[in-house]
Amino acid sequence: MNTNSSNDACGSRIERDLVLATYDALRPEILRAIDNEDRLVQLAIIALEAVITIALQACNGVIALAYPFLALLLALSWAGEERGIRQKGAYIADRIEFLLPKELDIGWDTFIR
Repeated sequence: MNTNSSNDACGSRIERDLVLATYDALRPEILRAIDNEDRLVQLAIIALEAVITIALQACNGVIALAYPFLALLLALSWAGEERGIRQKGAYIADRIEFLLPKELDIGWDTFIR
């Protein structure tokens, strides 16, 4: 009987380590996606400035019509990053946070829901 309790403790420790490893892998992915979103917004602003500058220098307002298409592509990319962030956050909240002891205090994804 002592062997079973030893195996249970070892199994729960291994399970906990796997859960923590999954968490440790997902959080940096979320942070990377947030950085990508920031870069996409910056790129949208810089692109607007560039298109306006080129249109004014060329005295051709038709060039400015290229920006909405560029902005659409950037917005779709941003939405893809946001979707990935939400999916990873939901996975952490639904499948990881409730398995871990409260002392670890990693419940942000559940808290923000």
